[in-house]
Amino acid sequence: MLPLADIIKLDMLALTDEELKSMLARFADLDVALLAEKVETQEMMDYCRSLGFTLFQGNFLSKPEPISGKKISANKLVVLELLNQLQNPDSNLRVLEELVSRDPALVFKTIKLVNSAFYRPRHEIESLGHAMTYLGLDAMRGLASLLAISGMSDKPDALRDHALEKAKLCEQMGACVNADDAPVFYSVGLLSTMDAFFDQPLPMLLENLMLRADIKDALLEKKGVLGLILQATESIQAGAFDAIDWPGLAAFELTPAKVQEIYLSVLEWQSHVGDDLELLA
Repeated sequence: MLPLADIIKLDMLALTDEELKSMLARFADLDVALLAEKVETQEMMDYCRSLGFTLFQGNFLSKPEPISGKKISANKLVVLELLNQLQNPDSNLRVLEELVSRDPALVFKTIKLVNSAFYRPRHEIESLGHAMTYLGLDAMRGLASLLAISGMSDKPDALRDHALEKAKLCEQMGACVNADDAPVFYSVGLLSTMDAFFDQPLPMLLENLMLRADIKDALLEKKGVLGLILQATESIQAGAFDAIDWPGLAAFELTPAKVQEIYLSVLEWQSHVGDDLELLA
């Protein structure tokens, strides 16, 4: 069957280094792409790349690559400060508009994205204030956070896509818990990926953010209903369905069938918004 294959996938955790190199020698003359499965760290991905792999699957994207003895770069500090202010529960639309307007690129991306076919505004959005009024405070907070994080050029687009999927999945499942708090669930999903974007431990990053106690408990210890939804989302993304607290989700009518329905709708949503974000890159 090998001569008919376009892609050969190898499980990195199931093979010894000797077995891996032996297999690669067998495939050397084949016109195939090599896919490394269960890549758990950036170091492992770099090693696989050196062996000729061009496709990767695994958790390496959502894990931070620790930077010993180095501070967060200046541009990331600006993003972190922006996230801090965006998550301030005391902020209002006027304060948020003044904050976002400090970054012309963020203003442009926000207006451009809100004018996209996905949001379907009845009239063209021509200003940041108009966009924020159209979206509302909570939705704008989540969108600006996503655009700020995804603008960091040293991170792959796949990490942005992973964060986008995670945030939206948290939001949609959270809406079944409490529709009014859906934006809070979105923020929890998005903020849980910050360690991978900033290459710093999440507890350290959260020390500098003005967050509600229940949000921090969910992010650090998976406590409360926010933690329940976050844990379920992470399990879904990892394919670890047995690790999901199904009895806990059942209390909010989140059955396996309902969760599957939500996940498929998130993938469809992500395909549209992802295309729009690519155009803004």
